[in-house]
Amino acid sequence: MPSRRTAGFLIVLALLSTAFGQRRDLDRAKPAASGTVIYSEEGAILVKVPSGWVTNERNGRVLGIQCTFYPAHSSWINAPSIMYPDIATKGPGQTSAQELMEKDLKGLRAIYPKITIAKAEDLPTAEGKKAKVRYIYGLDHGFINATAYVDEPRIIAVLVLNSKTKKAFNDSLPLFREFVASQRYMDVRFDAASSNSNKVRY
Repeated sequence: MPSRRTAGFLIVLALLSTAFGQRRDLDRAKPAASGTVIYSEEGAILVKVPSGWVTNERNGRVLGIQCTFYPAHSSWINAPSIMYPDIATKGPGQTSAQELMEKDLKGLRAIYPKITIAKAEDLPTAEGKKAKVRYIYGLDHGFINATAYVDEPRIIAVLVLNSKTKKAFNDSLPLFREFVASQRYMDVRFDAASSNSNKVRY
């Protein structure tokens, strides 16, 4: 299954900007469960929903991802920050987290030539792996982004924080670190060829 990660990353940023600008509200949030599993054809990841936040699957589908998280007291449109997990399938040009980071950055600079990149310290995951993290400043509408990349056997886990302001970004960073620290790899794969959308392979 070809990864849509690089293009998808740019589409998510564009749709977020458009949605916030138009005040589109697609909220159908659910109370946060203890954890959420994100599937792909080559593996899955388990992440914990940030404390005090809710999950919204409908908004995730609109953005081309499986779900989004935001504070329970706000809405997807009004939230000062949102987070979401994603998966990139390893393949040519993205055989590692570092390669995918470079690929994403190249695509971002083509659209946002004035962005500023800051490398952050690696963060530990639940299984003791190291997530490579970077911060991105200068996106549309003043958005600030933190993205963590985690190498797994056949996939790269991608964990994202998007904030509207520097204050919202700084306030959300502790929860983002917890979000990354909760990530676990699962050797469970979604079978896209099956007529049963719930069928998984072990």
